[in-house]
Amino acid sequence: MFISSYMFQDYNVINLNNVLMPMFSENHLLGTDQFGRDLFARNLRATCISVFIGFFASIISAVLGTFLGLISGYFKSFDASIMRFVEIVQSFPTLLLLIALISIFEPTINLTILVIGFASWPSITRMVRGQVLKVRSEQYIIAAQAMGYSDFRILIYHVFLNCLSPLIIIFTLNISSAMMFEAGLSFLGLGVQPPTPSLGRMINEGKDFILSSPNLFILPSLILAMIIIFFNSLGEKLRETLEVKK
Repeated sequence: MFISSYMFQDYNVINLNNVLMPMFSENHLLGTDQFGRDLFARNLRATCISVFIGFFASIISAVLGTFLGLISGYFKSFDASIMRFVEIVQSFPTLLLLIALISIFEPTINLTILVIGFASWPSITRMVRGQVLKVRSEQYIIAAQAMGYSDFRILIYHVFLNCLSPLIIIFTLNISSAMMFEAGLSFLGLGVQPPTPSLGRMINEGKDFILSSPNLFILPSLILAMIIIFFNSLGEKLRETLEVKK
């Protein structure tokens, strides 16, 4: 009951009588911001949005990167052109590429997911291609080709399954990277738009009150850091587990 009273507060309710309240205030566990909005509710909502964006942006990059990596590694005729395209995309700094892409349209959550997803696939393509090149000359692949299996069946049932373990690891690590990019875009005003809360925008707004109300800056920064550390640790743990099983 105590927790629920804080969780279900409206994160956008403005109350100018409760501006910049400190932590552990009555009815405001983590205090309020410069507009009297509850920081617990806003940080909770911003965290959910950040994880949502990171997860689905990573799905987009994993699907696109895996598809191009499989084609590039298995079909030699497509390898050179796909890898040149990968090199062109990777020649641009990722954050600058994101800013250039997202500034063309009106920033929304869906656009942020798409832009981050489409900007993050080259590393996955390289990883999948490397795995495909490693298994393409294996005896069971040659045997499957000799038995007349189609290239699609070989790619899905033999090649792709061998790429699954490293793909799971890099997918987990990419979630934290996508969250960092989203926070950077929101910090610059190009990501999630107000009144929807975002950790990056809350950090940007909180820096102006770092002396008078440091919780406005410290709380979203700490939450973002903890989530990134969690997903990075999860990725490393998955790497150790899958390598031991292998």
